[in-house]
Amino acid sequence: MGTGHAEDLEHIPPTDRGRVLELWKAGGPGVEAAADARKAEGARKAAEGAKKAAQADEYAAQARQSAESAEASAAQAAESARTAREAEAQAHDAARRAISSAVQAEASASDAWVSANAAVPPPRRPARTPRSPSRKPRTP
Repeated sequence: MGTGHAEDLEHIPPTDRGRVLELWKAGGPGVEAAADARKAEGARKAAEGAKKAAQADEYAAQARQSAESAEASAAQAAESARTAREAEAQAHDAARRAISSAVQAEASASDAWVSANAAVPPPRRPARTPRSPSRKPRTP
């Protein structure tokens, strides 16, 4: 066997492979059929690849849509959390003001009580009448 490709084709062994090689060299109908079969197989694989690519594109579009939906939900959740934090802060402020008002009302009531006690003299006791002589003193 030689070192070049052309030399290898000159000496073809008398086997089944050799006969196929001879037919290929001659360009017979088997070669055309094999080429057609190879083209058909390539076209089938290309169509299958295109179908898989279309499915992958569809899955990618669905994933993109899901991601956008999740992003929108996350934005709504963030807005809700911000609103809740604001409401909580407002509730704490309102509670502090209510406590302050209650303390002021208690102090005002206490001051009013003190003022009322100072303004009204204590009730008078009725004057004692002397004992009448018709009554006898009690003896123990």
